Amino acid sequence: MASNFKQGWSEVGGKTIWFRSGFEVRWARYLEFLKQAGEVYLWQYEPKKFEFEGIRSGTVFYTPDFLVHYENNKVYWHECKGYLQQKDLTKWRRMKKYYPCEKIILVMQRIPSYNNRSKSAKRTKILLEKASRCVERVIDGSEILKKVGL
Repeated sequence: MASNFKQGWSEVGGKTIWFRSGFEVRWARYLEFLKQAGEVYLWQYEPKKFEFEGIRSGTVFYTPDFLVHYENNKVYWHECKGYLQQKDLTKWRRMKKYYPCEKIILVMQRIPSYNNRSKSAKRTKILLEKASRCVERVIDGSEILKKVGL
């Protein structure tokens, strides 16, 4: 997959799906790899839109990227992010409040090292710290993808 892939149709696991980013395509291929390995029973791309009833402005809906059913009967939503914005935190806070049984794993395209002192890295670290209070866990997707050659 070309690194400049932005969005479009891609085939993964025999399904042709419209993905919003190249990172999502790579993560879908990883989930398919886990499915073939018997660790994941089923994965779906954007199968559900959640509504935050009573919210009149801002983030009223949220569509997580992947629904993942593991062989151990656990179910998680995977949210792939290249970078974080304040509105992402709002979505996850509202999910935690309105849908407390739904568990989200935040899959970051890259987590900046603590040696990186750029403004962007500092901002990302602060947002990641806040995000970790709203989601089940935060993982570094690039490290995982690298280990399996994706």
